[in-house]
Amino acid sequence: MRLRAFALLGAVVLGGYASSSDKIAMMGVQAPSPEQFVRSELETAAQLEYDMLRGQVFEHKAGSDEQRRAAMVRIKWILYNKSYINFKCLVAAIYDAQAARRQTVDDAKLEDCAKSPISQLYMNYKIWTDYVKSTEPMVAKRCEMGARLFDAELEFPPFDFLKGELALFDFEKLNACVIGEGR
Repeated sequence: MRLRAFALLGAVVLGGYASSSDKIAMMGVQAPSPEQFVRSELETAAQLEYDMLRGQVFEHKAGSDEQRRAAMVRIKWILYNKSYINFKCLVAAIYDAQAARRQTVDDAKLEDCAKSPISQLYMNYKIWTDYVKSTEPMVAKRCEMGARLFDAELEFPPFDFLKGELALFDFEKLNACVIGEGR
């Protein structure tokens, strides 16, 4: 279901990008790059999701203030990584559609691009809660450093509302390391 919505977003983004580019070009102004356009669209979507989740976390009276703050840090971390995965896949889909002179993105390619990284991201939450507590802190830190996407963080810094101690990861590599594979 989520991937279908993601594919639909890709079609909307490509259509919106094409129509925006045409309008801007007619005005004699440089159109935004696909990267700029996709980032802007994803920021809007992530802000809406963040605001909704923030409201739910702070309306929920169970747990301490510290637990709610920790939940918000985790939500920011997930939104940042999910936005980067979507960014990467949507930009690739737009360039692919432009190269093939299509007006829409290839939904199957878009879903294939995002399916595994998004699944690994959500699996990481489960692994994190089950395994990291029993993992030596230095091993956990080594796993994080080995899976961190430093170049991607330069290409795709966090949105302003997500600022904080955030990082982007290759979750397949991170998950394998945390559960003991590849250490």
